Amino acid sequence: MAQDFRKALIGYGVGNAGEAISYSLIATYYSLFLTKYAGFTAASASTIIAVSMVIEVFAGFLIGSLSDHCQSPQGRRHPYILAGSYLLSLSLILSFLIFPGRKLIYLYYFAVAVAFRVFFSLFQIPLSALGAEITDDYNQRSRLRASARLFAIFGSSFIRILPLQLEKAFPGNEASAWRITGIIAAVLTFLSIQVLLKTTKERPWIPASASENKISVKQMIHGYYQLLKLRAMRLAVVYKAAYSVVDAIFDLATIYYLLYFVKIDANIISYLHLILAGIYLLILPLVDKMAFKMGKNRQQMITFIVASVVIMTVFLLCRKHPFLGVIIVLGQGCQQASFWQLSNALYYDVVEVGEYRFGTRQEGEIGSFMSVLGTAVTAITVAIFGVLFDEAGYNGALPVQPDSVATFLWVVYAPVTVFFSLVAAKALHIFPITRKSHEFLKSAIVKKRHGEELTVEDAEAVGKMV
Repeated sequence: MAQDFRKALIGYGVGNAGEAISYSLIATYYSLFLTKYAGFTAASASTIIAVSMVIEVFAGFLIGSLSDHCQSPQGRRHPYILAGSYLLSLSLILSFLIFPGRKLIYLYYFAVAVAFRVFFSLFQIPLSALGAEITDDYNQRSRLRASARLFAIFGSSFIRILPLQLEKAFPGNEASAWRITGIIAAVLTFLSIQVLLKTTKERPWIPASASENKISVKQMIHGYYQLLKLRAMRLAVVYKAAYSVVDAIFDLATIYYLLYFVKIDANIISYLHLILAGIYLLILPLVDKMAFKMGKNRQQMITFIVASVVIMTVFLLCRKHPFLGVIIVLGQGCQQASFWQLSNALYYDVVEVGEYRFGTRQEGEIGSFMSVLGTAVTAITVAIFGVLFDEAGYNGALPVQPDSVATFLWVVYAPVTVFFSLVAAKALHIFPITRKSHEFLKSAIVKKRHGEELTVEDAEAVGKMV
């Protein structure tokens, strides 16, 4: 697709800053906000978050299919992203209001959590699909995700530091601190999405048949079903599902782990987030360079294995020396940074596998499937974590937690995450799409379109993917 790639590179990155701001705020602090300031138990807070995520799963499947079949003059993705910018921003403001009364409070926070999740999908799934449309070049897709990750680092780091600093600025007035946090997050998210819409263009869509202009429940189910026939898609699903457990634990448990196991003061945690942001910026070009030289899947696999070795080594030492747990946090952070930098680019390459086999491009359905898969796994992980956290003795009203809470966090944060990281690494080891095979695939699509026969080498490379 002819478009100013450099302009799109910046605009797409800025849009991903908005995604990171909204997602990181909710993922990092919403459980803490509900338990510490809104008066919920960990199990009740986890139930609200988990059920809202389940609803997001169904919304996500619908949004992916609808955006793939959208016939708006503005394109397939932009109308949904624009609507999401308004609704998502509003839900962020509503999410962090504290009410003194208890009447209907559970219903309010549940409704707001559902609204956030649905409106986030309305924006995020078309955003993910848009990346696959901006370029079909294997290396440019890595560059696109590197840009997205760069801006996301700034966005997520800023929003993870902001609430703790506002609490310091408003001592004894947490309601004001969190209300301002929600407003700032909403404004920044909205503005970043507007930049994205102004700087990106979409691939012109020509339906393969008249029926492709329409969407029904049967067609939607068939679209997702046929994706799972692809070997590359099935392995990507294992990779996504396994790492989503790790990602959920990192986002949800890090604040608890630092407070109650490592026993770091909340003010110091802000500086730790700054250190993490600096490390993310340092490794970003390294991840990009590694992906360019060895391929996206091998870069991810090596990162997961090395991080797992470091994390388990420190895990065995930090029971007696809890401060070493900071190293585990840094290792988890590096792993997460690498995942979010390259994972979407890896999914983008599956689009051409489906195009070759089925004759249609399913950017939206691939993006929504991966998004709702991550959401579903995260919902299950959050629900289980909340129940077990309560069983371990956690009470948000207590200034000091019992030793059983520290033990629980010690186990969950390292051995559990390492197991799932290694499962993801195994899926990446056998993932069939490389730079070379992707070039064969694009060539095969053109030949198939013109009725030409594939060479033996093309046929073998394509056969491993489909």
